[in-house]
Amino acid sequence: MSEVTLKTQQQGATILPKRRNTRKIITIAIIGLLLVGGGVYAYEKVATPKASAQTTRAYTVKRGDVTETISASGTVQPPQQIKLNFTGGSAKLTALNVKVGDTVKAGQVLATVDDSTAKAQLANAQANLDAAKAKLLSAQKGSTSDQIAAAQANLKSSQAKLNQTKNGQTPEAMAVQKANLDKAKVALDGAKISYDNQVNQFNNRTAAYQTVVAAQNSVAQAEISLKSAKESLTVAQSKYNVVQTPPSEEALLAAQTAVDNADTQLQLANVAYLQATTDEAKRQAQGQIASAKVQYANATKALADLQAQPDKNAIAQAQAAVNQAQLQVDQATQAYNNAQQNLDIAQKNYDDRTSAQATLDSAKNQLDQAQASYNAALASYNQAVAAPDEATISAAEASVDSAQAQLNQTLAGPDAATVISAEASVAQAQSQYDQQKIALDNMTLKAPVDGVVTTVSGAVGEMTANGTPVVVMDDTSTASDVQIQAQVSQTDVGKVKPGQDAEFTTTAFPDQTFKGKVLSVAPEATTANGVTTYAVLLSVNSDQKLKTGMTTNVTITVDTHKNVLYVPTTALKEVGGRDGVFLQGGTGESATGTGKGWNGGNGGSTGSNSNTENGSNSGNASGNGGNRGSRNSGSGGSSSAASSNGTPANTTFRPVQIGLMSSDKVEITEGLKEGDQIVIQFTMASGSTSTRGIGGAGGFGGAGGFGGAMGGFGGAGGGASRSGGGGNSGGGNRGGN
Repeated sequence: MSEVTLKTQQQGATILPKRRNTRKIITIAIIGLLLVGGGVYAYEKVATPKASAQTTRAYTVKRGDVTETISASGTVQPPQQIKLNFTGGSAKLTALNVKVGDTVKAGQVLATVDDSTAKAQLANAQANLDAAKAKLLSAQKGSTSDQIAAAQANLKSSQAKLNQTKNGQTPEAMAVQKANLDKAKVALDGAKISYDNQVNQFNNRTAAYQTVVAAQNSVAQAEISLKSAKESLTVAQSKYNVVQTPPSEEALLAAQTAVDNADTQLQLANVAYLQATTDEAKRQAQGQIASAKVQYANATKALADLQAQPDKNAIAQAQAAVNQAQLQVDQATQAYNNAQQNLDIAQKNYDDRTSAQATLDSAKNQLDQAQASYNAALASYNQAVAAPDEATISAAEASVDSAQAQLNQTLAGPDAATVISAEASVAQAQSQYDQQKIALDNMTLKAPVDGVVTTVSGAVGEMTANGTPVVVMDDTSTASDVQIQAQVSQTDVGKVKPGQDAEFTTTAFPDQTFKGKVLSVAPEATTANGVTTYAVLLSVNSDQKLKTGMTTNVTITVDTHKNVLYVPTTALKEVGGRDGVFLQGGTGESATGTGKGWNGGNGGSTGSNSNTENGSNSGNASGNGGNRGSRNSGSGGSSSAASSNGTPANTTFRPVQIGLMSSDKVEITEGLKEGDQIVIQFTMASGSTSTRGIGGAGGFGGAGGFGGAMGGFGGAGGGASRSGGGGNSGGGNRGGN
């Protein structure tokens, strides 16, 4: 099946139907149309059919390839070097993989720039897309059993409050209200007493001062106890040292010397006694002998004590005394530290009133809470004993109505407005993701074709310069005799990348299609007459047929999804802001949908336009092209009656998610499966349609096949038909679906 891409031109820029925009009913003013045979046609008028009828066609959902293209106008120019740069603006080079003279292959990575930010933005866009899809799934599922139960409970509670408002409180409920009020009054009185006590304590500092004095006394007493314990430890340690330590040689020598000296003194006293001649002298000598004996006995005992071995029991007792004294020191030290800490706290509390203020504030808060609880209990009690007024009853009734409405909405299933909003959020998130994906891809510079590198600018780590190509190369992929520079609108340029396939046609060679590839995309835009475009350079091998200055029609293939589910674009309808199709039987939504697409025009100025499957267009050389209008044009084969609301009989509306869209196909990503039977609805015009054209050969053929996909180009003698059969009055046949 051949693809037909519709192109319109406005102020030198090519305007294409967009994925979503193709589903908006619009009127396009066509300034110029491409014609076969060298003539130029100016569109003037298409008359309105006198009557219309609905017809339908069955279609089986199938798999196939869907290709999205971009169309633009281009100008042939002499070959020039391919200048490659990053389209995202200035960025830091992270890799430069080629040098001058290198031979490169198409698709080879030449250079990269820092893509960390782009990756983070893509990840964020992916997260937003996942979140939007999750919300859409939740909206499509409708209310859960828990939500329904909550709505029912809310209604029951509202009804109970209404009955209570109308009938008043029961005696039991009144007793509870009175008990709650009394309890709140007791709590309020207690809070007042507690607050008053805290106020008195805050204003009276005597207790705090007494606490400081008591703490000071405790410190003094602890200090005395610690000193006494340390002295006891010193004494015990000395005794232990004496008991445990053996005598030194010096001590033994001194003790022996003392014994010897005492013995000498005793001998001298005995000699003096023997030599005494008088009684007085003898008495003195006897006294000296007695004293010398005592000294000798003491010295002898001291020497004996030093020479004796240490007593183990004495050592153990001395050690126990030391341990006990050390324990008393430790306890006294801890007591002293505790006393000092208590003194510090008492002094701080006395000097700093922050803690006292906090305690007072806490008491005030408790009083305020108790007052609020009492006020609420009093208001509830007064309301219970008071007769209900009309305003209160009305408010309770309104609450019941609101709860009932909420329950009805919960039971009604998915809310259409919520689903539509969620679908719009998914579409927006998908668009943002696609844009971020393109931005990330643009961080890698690839060779569009086979070639040889002639210039390399910059180095790794440097910033790229706007307007300065990073790599310049010669094209060696084909014997390209010329190049084409096309102007692509700013809405489409983000989809164009070097290396994409392209086709070219020109009025000079109406039966020939030339092929080439995208070489480069200009990083800067050109604005003329308020229209912003970007220059795209393309290669082409025309076998010397295309000449410099010629105008060409350029079709760039930007994306192809292979083996995907698709339906004709004419099958897509919009109901309540949601895209969908009419499914035979099944389950879905019954609603009136409006389709939008392309209607073929008439082949000639007086010819009739048949919209049947094998319809034909006839006319003379003065015809006009088709107009863009409703998708409901064209024909289907068999028809069936429609329901009163515009939905085909025996069908239901099935919402779908769409993907890629071409001129006659649209990818279905969710909502249908292969083999599903859908119904395509058309609006058929009856009677003749008069048109007026200006000069030239035949116009565009009428819509057919799946309806309104855009008619083919007519021949010199008549219009062409994009339907099941071909045009027949001298016109060529561009077969349809």
